Amino acid sequence: GLIERTPDLYLHELQEQLRDLCNVEVSLLTIWRALRHRGFTRKQVSRLYV
Repeated sequence: GLIERTPDLYLHELQEQLRDLCNVEVSLLTIWRALRHRGFTRKQVSRLYV
């Protein structure tokens, strides 16, 4: 699936993909709950300042 191909997607990017590819509107909270229910975890993305 989409998450396996691009595991570094942000929730809002996944939301856009669902809207564009599947023509469905889903809230960010609903997406997060579905992912968490399936065992996905959250990672923080940090910025590197040079």
